[in-house]
Amino acid sequence: MASEYLKWKYKDVQPEAKTELTPSQRRRNWWYYHKWWVVGGALLLLAVCTFAWGKVQDWQNRPDYQVAYVGTSYLDEDTAQGWEKTFAALAEDADGNGKTIVRLNQYVFPPDDPEGSASASVLLMSDLLDCESYFFLLEDPEGFQESYEVLQPGDGEALPWLDTELTLTRRGFWNEKTTANPEACGGLWEKLKEGTGK
Repeated sequence: MASEYLKWKYKDVQPEAKTELTPSQRRRNWWYYHKWWVVGGALLLLAVCTFAWGKVQDWQNRPDYQVAYVGTSYLDEDTAQGWEKTFAALAEDADGNGKTIVRLNQYVFPPDDPEGSASASVLLMSDLLDCESYFFLLEDPEGFQESYEVLQPGDGEALPWLDTELTLTRRGFWNEKTTANPEACGGLWEKLKEGTGK
């Protein structure tokens, strides 16, 4: 039961009249309470769009063919690009993205640099385990096969490469895991064999 004092204190209290906000005041009020949701949503949308754009770019620039060069010294940029162009001239667009891209990966084992050799070994093992390269340009094909046992065996599976001391070979596969575009890689291998007269 309310006291007499409270009855007296609030006897003339009237509820405040509801004020109507102008459109501008309503927008400011809404922004005041929702601005961080809008900013967070915009940042999330930007992150999703950036990720999607990166995936599209990766797909467009993914190599159709990969060649692993294994030697004791790096190939200069002009030579490496020349070989990529030589392969690309004979190859077809294997993944249907409108480009024929050949990537030459260099794995260099300098005889006087144990750290460099160890780094190259790790990168080469990653390539072999992920089945990235189908083609191999090798200074020492016998030593490479003895160490890694991944090359396709048989006659005609090692080609002298142009006017160099390198040998072009290809990867063998003995389980379901293969390199990207294996049929197209096999077709390119046949063209390369024809070009060397094998």
